[in-house]
Amino acid sequence: MKFLSDAISNEQQNNFEELVGILRKKFSRSVSFEIFQNKFNKIVQQPGPSVKDLAEEISNAANRYFNKGNSKNPEICTLTEKMKFSKFLESLRPDIRTQVKILGPSPFEEAVKQACNAEIAFNNTAAASSNVFTPAEVNILLANHFESSKKLKN
Repeated sequence: MKFLSDAISNEQQNNFEELVGILRKKFSRSVSFEIFQNKFNKIVQQPGPSVKDLAEEISNAANRYFNKGNSKNPEICTLTEKMKFSKFLESLRPDIRTQVKILGPSPFEEAVKQACNAEIAFNNTAAASSNVFTPAEVNILLANHFESSKKLKN
């Protein structure tokens, strides 16, 4: 620790969190933007997890990899809502992605809501196991889901 004693004050040496921060700055490698971007780009919806799980994973990854508050590296910028939105659409399973694109939401949160509704509608049908829907079938499924949602609210 002698090599650091000139660079830090006694107060910093006695404060564990400050000392850890100084040591991290001195010895940790800064992870490149490309590594963060690759990890983020590998997120896809797996067969088991729900649309909500996917949205949460994308939001958490965005905060972990791109949040400016977590990094002092100027190359790592704040992940915008547009990036989260694009990644979310790209990561959805094809039948849900198509329906969300047709509905045309713009904010991330609205896309998540619409994707959740489409997922529920598709999962409530026997045809969901084949994942092959004609546009007319998709409209019928969503209309039925919308009607049943209205009835539940009333």
